[in-house]
Amino acid sequence: MSPLSPDWPAQHPAEFQAVLHEVLTRRYPDAQASALTQARLRLGFSFRDPDLEVLLDGQSPRSPEEAPAVSFGDAARRGPAPDLRFSMSGPTAHRFWSGELNVVAAMASGQLRLEGSLVRALTLAPMLPLLQQSYRAACARLG
Repeated sequence: MSPLSPDWPAQHPAEFQAVLHEVLTRRYPDAQASALTQARLRLGFSFRDPDLEVLLDGQSPRSPEEAPAVSFGDAARRGPAPDLRFSMSGPTAHRFWSGELNVVAAMASGQLRLEGSLVRALTLAPMLPLLQQSYRAACARLG
């Protein structure tokens, strides 16, 4: 479990963005982590409470070993259209990135919405454990 409260993102939006930036811009040595750049996908995340837009551009790296470009806020809104967009509240996002969220149940209940191809989204599943581990570690440093 995360050392931070479930409503932490809403209470500390700048820290939430900093943690996401750290997690999403880190270079991961595992080949599974390059699924986004190998698939050349652009991912959008729309969070509410706190309101935050994130664009993760898997088309930006020149090689699969490079981290994708990440933009936040207005830059993410003005960026290229994402292939997939995930929309959720800050508390749901915290549970998602912590690995504590049942994604299927969250989608069925409307807590997590996906715009785009579910099949394409599933190709990213192998990289989730690495990102979630990194997110938990970043949160632990804050907690």
